[in-house]
Amino acid sequence: MLLEGLKVYHIRVSGVAESTVRLPEDQPGMAIRGAFFNSLWQRFCTNKEARGCATCPLNQACPVSALVAPLRDENPRGRDIPRPYSIRPPLAKNSWQSGETLQFGLTLFGKALPLLPYVALAANAMGQGGVGLPDGTTRKRGRFRVTAVEAVNLLSGSCQDLLDHQQQLHYPKLAVGAAEVEDYALSLASDTLELEFLTPLRLVNQGELVRELSFRPFFQRLIERMTALDREYSDQPTEGSRTYYELLEKTTKIKLLENQTKWRDIGSYSAWQGRTTPIGGLIGRAVFHGDFTDLLSWLVWGEASQVGKDVVKGNGCYHLVSVKAHHCKSVEIHS
Repeated sequence: MLLEGLKVYHIRVSGVAESTVRLPEDQPGMAIRGAFFNSLWQRFCTNKEARGCATCPLNQACPVSALVAPLRDENPRGRDIPRPYSIRPPLAKNSWQSGETLQFGLTLFGKALPLLPYVALAANAMGQGGVGLPDGTTRKRGRFRVTAVEAVNLLSGSCQDLLDHQQQLHYPKLAVGAAEVEDYALSLASDTLELEFLTPLRLVNQGELVRELSFRPFFQRLIERMTALDREYSDQPTEGSRTYYELLEKTTKIKLLENQTKWRDIGSYSAWQGRTTPIGGLIGRAVFHGDFTDLLSWLVWGEASQVGKDVVKGNGCYHLVSVKAHHCKSVEIHS
């Protein structure tokens, strides 16, 4: 079974706005990630004089490093390894008045689950410290009070409360794993699939940004990401890989029937780095036709895990739809 030892835990945080919260319209995930990082760093970093996690002697035992800058000397592609989380931003709206409920999602992968308490504490600190765009008059960011932390199965929609009546945090029992992926892939089986890219899909192929959607580089980045997540965070990493090149060969026979994607330029300012970096990508829907027999499970894994660059800032969220079925059971993080 594909990626049999990997688990995807999606955590949905709900909060009531205590003042107006406004997130950037183009990509709200970058504001959530920024506030999340700052909360982690302020609360849990014990060596703030270090220039970065890579040079800090405490990085191997630090929850900040484990979440936002994991490092491993033996990693075949260098010291950096895939982040053990991704952000799923709210999509339906980007502004909440006092008293309204906002939600955002954060996904943890496999062996990163023990970091959940740090995630929950950082989310609470985010609400207290403020998130998003500053108010034009007070220059303060909007604050919210966390009211619920839930685990959500992104394929079935099932939910589990993780905070009990005493506000004690529990670990989730709900997860997306290989069995759920295979069952869901069977329910979507079709020779025509629609992919709706809900947040920017930012891909690099042979050193160049992919500004025109093509199935092969999308699928290639997907396999590479899921293989890396499996290698680093699975309890039982897959030994060897099927036929990486055989799968890529199959992608050459997948035809793009309809393309309604467009490129969206977005810049993300980092106070930590003191500069703005581009995180834009493709948004919209596309319809593909072909034999997805050996490809569909990978696509379902990607829906649960996000694809491409800057997933920690909310990029790479997509819905997968069987055109024959005319519906999709995947769950979106609602506002």
